[in-house]
Amino acid sequence: MNINNFPFLKIRFFLFSACFTLFTFNCVTSYNRVIVSVEKSLYAGNYDEAISKLRNLANDSENKDRLLFLMEAGVVLHNKRDYVGSNKAFLQAEEIADEIRKSIRSEVKAFLLSDNESNFIGEDFEHVMIKFYIALNYLCLGDFEAAKRYFKKVEYDQKEMRVTEPKYKQNLMARYLDAIVSEHLGNFNDARVNYKNILELEPTNPIFLADRYLLALKEKDKADQNKFLSGKNYLQVWNNELQPTQYSQKVGELVFINQVGKAAIKESRGKIGEDPTIAQPLFNLVEATLRSNSQLGASVGSVLITLSMAEHPVPIYKTRTENLTSGFSIFINGKELSHTVKMTDYSAMAMNAFNENYDTIVAKNLSSIATKVVLAATTAYATGEMAKRNRKNEDDLASSMIGGLVSFITGLVAGAAVTSSIAPDLRSWHTIPSQFQARRILLEEGEYEVKFLENNKEIKRVVKVEAGKPIFISVRNF
Repeated sequence: MNINNFPFLKIRFFLFSACFTLFTFNCVTSYNRVIVSVEKSLYAGNYDEAISKLRNLANDSENKDRLLFLMEAGVVLHNKRDYVGSNKAFLQAEEIADEIRKSIRSEVKAFLLSDNESNFIGEDFEHVMIKFYIALNYLCLGDFEAAKRYFKKVEYDQKEMRVTEPKYKQNLMARYLDAIVSEHLGNFNDARVNYKNILELEPTNPIFLADRYLLALKEKDKADQNKFLSGKNYLQVWNNELQPTQYSQKVGELVFINQVGKAAIKESRGKIGEDPTIAQPLFNLVEATLRSNSQLGASVGSVLITLSMAEHPVPIYKTRTENLTSGFSIFINGKELSHTVKMTDYSAMAMNAFNENYDTIVAKNLSSIATKVVLAATTAYATGEMAKRNRKNEDDLASSMIGGLVSFITGLVAGAAVTSSIAPDLRSWHTIPSQFQARRILLEEGEYEVKFLENNKEIKRVVKVEAGKPIFISVRNF
């Protein structure tokens, strides 16, 4: 059905629709308005200002967006290098996320249409990233045992999600950092398992081949040294004069984590009436349901008019940062030694995990929406009939016209209620980077001046490299 079937009511409809659209727009964009302001402060490097905008909302235990604000605050504090404060936020977020997983079966929760008035529950891959950030914070604090515990949680969650096949769902960064910290802690078997999983995804990547050969050297495993001998050609170790040297126990490590770009976020797909993949099946389903009661036709028409102008109930993830093919260069004592490389593409993970389920989401929710439409039409029709009865002393034509008008207007109101209940939930994690990059540099113990980009500005930092110990440096670039 479409509005052209009701030409004498177009004016009434568009006046109503304009008012309704303005009202619902203000309701469903409240989170987006807040986070845009937070991001503006974040990208300008005003971390305290960004946190102040989040704090009151995050601390409000009744706030439906509490989990999301804690996730956002955790990222901002991490970028500020307040790793203790970041973990305070993320540990609270983890507690909420774990409770959600206990109370709602993931296969029922995942990818269903969300109610904008309900609590934000997040996607499974976002819950995994909460634990990843906790581990990353511990690495930056030098608490490797605590980091290892959380990498185990990340691995457990990924297995529970059964994301063992698609490459885009693998958190390669988590596996890589877990492998490095496992080496340091002497958990060589864990490191082997992580490198095995990494090389299954990246079998010819010289960086990982070199790391796997390095593990064989640390273990003094001759068989593995021979097996991964090709990695020897790519293994780079530098002495104090920044000349190539052989690996020894005097070597320490700098591990750079570059969080770059702005993550893909949820946006509207447009109007329901503009997407035949949902509009036509929905209208057909409603008409089929109403065949037994043709009297509801006009009421259904007014409900569907409003519905066809409503936003599509299923959002879509869209990118905000393009062309992240190369990382930043790393200079040690003024010499360019390496550059960061892509490990995990969070935007691709989010987009694919959500968007690939579009057909399933629509199929699961068509019946629910159709039921709401029929119920709204039935209510509108009943209201019109009541108006006719209240005009029983007037002539039949006037009574019928008033009843029809009441049914139609009530149908618009009922349609607005249906529209509101299926509006797209555009809440998503904004402050997380689009991509995680890393690079491991092996250096003999000593002090070095390190130069790299942070917040798109050149930064210099003096670091003390200790033999046999990794130092993790996490930076953010937009």
